[in-house]
Amino acid sequence: MGFPGASMVNGGQQNNPTPNNREDEADEIEGCNGFWDPGIGTRDGMGCINSPKAGSEGAVARSRHRGGVNACFADGHVQFVKDSISRYTWVLLQSRNDGMTPDNDY
Repeated sequence: MGFPGASMVNGGQQNNPTPNNREDEADEIEGCNGFWDPGIGTRDGMGCINSPKAGSEGAVARSRHRGGVNACFADGHVQFVKDSISRYTWVLLQSRNDGMTPDNDY
């Protein structure tokens, strides 16, 4: 599964896009229906949409670190972001020039 954690996070998908989410149908990975099984998200932490039409549009940030992920920001700094970050703050961190200030729950 080379796509998760690669380069793009989909902050606006209908599922919870926060780091390391454990939903069974979390990521959009081409070919997921070939290996998907109930529990792939809740048990293995690598959920993906079980559909032959799923593309490679986006994935949540994933890490083997307990409690969060290391994220590289556009200004070049790297910071640990907690899994418990709110969806609102996570989406704002992925936005730019919107004049909004994210909460510091990360």
